[in-house]
Amino acid sequence: RPTQGGDLVLVFGSADQTHTAWRLAAVQELARAHAPIRVNALASDDEDAIMAAADYLSRAPGVTGQLLPLDGTAAEPMLYPSG
Repeated sequence: RPTQGGDLVLVFGSADQTHTAWRLAAVQELARAHAPIRVNALASDDEDAIMAAADYLSRAPGVTGQLLPLDGTAAEPMLYPSG
């Protein structure tokens, strides 16, 4: 999923912790190889959570090389602060 500025957000389906290490390693390698393009990944099956996190990442220029597992709950205050 390309985001604003040509950055890349990969989306993995939900999985147990046995997939975390290889997913994170792949994202970090891609981020190093393609800098200054930011590469991050989301792990979820919740389309709303994926879209909200992708929106957040588009506004977080310092975040790269991260794997963010999403559960689709409790993120609203962080992603949509009031005021």
